[in-house]
Amino acid sequence: MWQYQKTDELYHYGVLGMKWGHRKSYGSLGANLSGYIRKHQMNNTNSRIRKNSKSLKSMNKEYNELQSIKKNANSRNGSKLAKSRVSTVIRNHQINSLIKKMNTTKASIKEDHKIKKELDSYEKAARIKAKNIDRTKSAIKKAKKAYKNAKK
Repeated sequence: MWQYQKTDELYHYGVLGMKWGHRKSYGSLGANLSGYIRKHQMNNTNSRIRKNSKSLKSMNKEYNELQSIKKNANSRNGSKLAKSRVSTVIRNHQINSLIKKMNTTKASIKEDHKIKKELDSYEKAARIKAKNIDRTKSAIKKAKKAYKNAKK
């Protein structure tokens, strides 16, 4: 049977470099976590909006090209390939699928703008709360000074 022999030694199985009795400040533990999360959500939303806007522009360009091909196919000078039934069906399918993609992209951009607006309102509320806290702290300092002066 195993027995522990040395009782006067202290073992520490914590993180290397960690100091005994030191704690992180309250702010680093999560008081500002909501602001940090909001900032990252806002950045992600903005990048999604930019990405979707770029893809929407390219889809609009492709759509305009397909419409011009369709318009030229119906003219007298259009090529036989452009006038053929197969190419017309393919072109119409491409146009319809492109319209569906454009509509979903527009909807996602609209949704991202709603999210951005909501995050902005949260940020505004957080700023107002921070101003109120600062005002309260300054009022407390003034009251302490007035109390000390009155005591003298």
